[in-house]
Amino acid sequence: LVIQVFKGWNKIYRKESSAIVHMKIAQDAETHFSVDWCPKGGGSHNFGTNEYFVIVWPKGHELTRNRSTFGEVFMFYVAARTWHIPGKDMKANEDNEGCIAVVKRFMSRSSYGDMAIVFGRWAWENNVKVFPSHESTKDIIADPLSRSTDKDWYEEYCDRCHRKGTPVGREISVDWEPYWEEVLQIRREYPSNWTLLSSLL
Repeated sequence: LVIQVFKGWNKIYRKESSAIVHMKIAQDAETHFSVDWCPKGGGSHNFGTNEYFVIVWPKGHELTRNRSTFGEVFMFYVAARTWHIPGKDMKANEDNEGCIAVVKRFMSRSSYGDMAIVFGRWAWENNVKVFPSHESTKDIIADPLSRSTDKDWYEEYCDRCHRKGTPVGREISVDWEPYWEEVLQIRREYPSNWTLLSSLL
């Protein structure tokens, strides 16, 4: 586990150092998105392209468990991979402080170390810089997108778009399962760590 966490921290640390060297700040980011997770599903809205996507977790899937930071980091990763344009930095609205800590400083705990490693590898290998900022659950546009099984989710999504002065997005389809496979691959790389951790969840 120590090796796993060190590898991930090293990638994130180098990414942050690069951002500082080049004097990048969130306002410079060309891509801006909102993202959220809940045990029912996840969703994200892109302010630049005016697109959004929703995901409903399969019944009994691990992502339906009440592990908020793990789920939020996974959804953050799916959104970042979906909206990323090579060479362009991103800023993101997120309502989970634990997720923000993982993305900014790799303050990972063992319960979501595998997900943090996945994000760290991708960010480092692709020189991706993401600037997350906290937004309350009652205001963040992506919150109703994560609850697309609710009867009034779309009306609430439209209302939040109007309140923020951003156009209602056009829905796109996203295949999240390959990203989940990357998490499982990390567990296969560190089988003893995951066997221990899964017994505690």
